[in-house]
Amino acid sequence: MTTSRPVAIAAIGLVLLLCGLVGLYLGAVRPDEPTLGNEKKERPVTERTTLATSAGAFTIAGRILTSEDDPVEGVVVGCNDDRLVSGPDGRFRGEVERSCMAHVRNLAAMPLNHIVEGENEEVDFVVAPVCPLTVKVLGPDGPLADATVSVRVFSTEFPRPAYQQETTDADGQVEMPLAQCGRLTLSAEADGLALSVLHTELEGSAHHTMTLVRGTRVHGTVRSSDGELLDGGSVRATYTQAKAPIGPDGTYELRLAPGDWRLYASGHALDILDASRDVTVLAGIPELQVDFTLMRYRLVDVYCAGLPEDSCKTVFPVMCTSSLVPVAEPCRGAEPTVCACPTGEAAIRGGGRSVSVETGDEAAWLDFTATGGVRGRVERDDAPFRCSYGALRIPDVGMDLIGGGLHARSGRCEEDGTFEILGLDPGRWAVEIYSRDGRWPQDDVLVQADVQDLGTIDLSDGGRITVEVVDGLTGEPAGWEPIAANRRGRGSANPIGAGGMSDPDAGVLELTGLQDGTYDVFCASQPLDRHVVHVTDGSHHTVQLTTGEGSLLDEQGFAVATDESGDLVVSELDPDGGAADAGLASGDILLGVTVAGIDVLSWAPSFSDEATRWVLENTDGSGVVLVVEREDALLDIPL
Repeated sequence: MTTSRPVAIAAIGLVLLLCGLVGLYLGAVRPDEPTLGNEKKERPVTERTTLATSAGAFTIAGRILTSEDDPVEGVVVGCNDDRLVSGPDGRFRGEVERSCMAHVRNLAAMPLNHIVEGENEEVDFVVAPVCPLTVKVLGPDGPLADATVSVRVFSTEFPRPAYQQETTDADGQVEMPLAQCGRLTLSAEADGLALSVLHTELEGSAHHTMTLVRGTRVHGTVRSSDGELLDGGSVRATYTQAKAPIGPDGTYELRLAPGDWRLYASGHALDILDASRDVTVLAGIPELQVDFTLMRYRLVDVYCAGLPEDSCKTVFPVMCTSSLVPVAEPCRGAEPTVCACPTGEAAIRGGGRSVSVETGDEAAWLDFTATGGVRGRVERDDAPFRCSYGALRIPDVGMDLIGGGLHARSGRCEEDGTFEILGLDPGRWAVEIYSRDGRWPQDDVLVQADVQDLGTIDLSDGGRITVEVVDGLTGEPAGWEPIAANRRGRGSANPIGAGGMSDPDAGVLELTGLQDGTYDVFCASQPLDRHVVHVTDGSHHTVQLTTGEGSLLDEQGFAVATDESGDLVVSELDPDGGAADAGLASGDILLGVTVAGIDVLSWAPSFSDEATRWVLENTDGSGVVLVVEREDALLDIPL
């Protein structure tokens, strides 16, 4: 009896402690009750607008060049509905009726786009080198006409892959004279036959033959979580763009060759959550049934009272969660924002606000009426500056789970450079101005209950850092290199700082309008090679950054290749090299990579092999850790 009493008291204390912790959690995540009602607002009739309107037609012209300055013929530049095609000298020229976002179609190019605002403009696009490709597709009875051939090429020099799709002629052949050099994923497909996929490197003119077989009939039924058969949507397999439609009876059918595949089912609707399943197709199996159940959500319109037009378009993120779970996928749309909410009691969260929504509610209102804000005007070189803005509240303590975690705002400045950010809670806010030319963090703003006027923000004033980027291998200027200049003392409120891309020709980036402070300047390919610059009283500094003299592959003594299964593997290994000393082995499958403790794949989870290759080919290995699979075991290899 003497020992059981203390044990009982301790047990009661533990239970009370657990109950207290549960109560604290529930108090931290449970949403507020509606104060503005949950009535739907009549949706405004909006018209689609362009960037600007011009007084009549104007001319856009430029060149299409490779990174070796060779002209490329036959490249299509899109500008609204206009198509401008480059000639033998790489030049394109044409008249357009209104402003647009000019871009190169189907090819990897820099810049990704160029805003044309109603004046005669000259713009050059740089594309990856061209490796003409011929593909022949064979079926069970010989050459296959009308087969779909898709080409996706990844290049380490360009952030976006090139994608082209063509149809075979009567001889089962297709010519792709503008296929780009790089890592190639080639697929061919035709009705009634299994998809064929090839992974290879495209380094020059090439000819590939793809053979399609009947394969295995993969079929199934797609239902929503409430048991209803889905009428509409599609199911597709990895590497294919063709989609098997989901019929009125909820069924689909496609054919796959033997191998490991991932199937994606989509209802093509906001209230239906997509799903995927991994399947293994074995040789000789005539058919395989794979069924899907897709989660169905209810749609809720969300408004932000106190913000212009009650729109939540400047608030990020806005999400609908379970009342006991603080995070979910961001909602979509702007007028109004539309959230996909789980069944039962749920919560709309965002911008430091939350409100509960019950079953049957079709709308929810977040209340930003009793808040402050900031306004200002941005100019550069004595002219209004076309820009965007961002604002992030610096938390006093911890993260606000009730209100969606981040208190963030973003939007575009007006044509005259003015901006106004409303609905800001009292406290310190990190404000940033940015455009395609770079980023300009401002001093933190202490927001009160009114709207503060920041006056004119002149990006020509303040400090200046001229960054010269040199290719360590050739000694030539290095263009299109991402540069960052992080001001110390900003904490996590502004982890990016000032920055931009180096000029494609001169390899130079001008960082202007910098606040006084100490900056760490570095190139993204050399994140640990940081140059410290002290900016005081508008001082001007020049920094020279050098990209790696040799890639991590060269420095560490190994090579990688894509095997028949599509895995990135160690194909060659120098036994006396640094990688071998670190424990890397020939045949290891590369699953991931971290640089300076940052998981690179978290930036691009859909392109794991491409992100890994980029690190291997563009960094010197400092602070790099490889994640590899060897005999079903996962290993970390620090280089």
